[in-house]
Amino acid sequence: MQSSPVSDLIFSIAELISYLSRWYTFLPGDVILTGTPSGVGIGRKPPVFIKKGILWKSRSIALGL
Repeated sequence: MQSSPVSDLIFSIAELISYLSRWYTFLPGDVILTGTPSGVGIGRKPPVFIKKGILWKSRSIALGL
């Protein structure tokens, strides 16, 4: 339902990690899920929202590179 390249994010991956590192200690294997800039559910007709019990998947191309 949502798909965007990392280059569309408002902040770079390095900026996100730097900011979140103020409060979290990241360990190998941790994943930061950001959502997509263009994939806002409220902007769809009809609006789409995550509901309790819904299973969602995330995938990454070239994870760890």
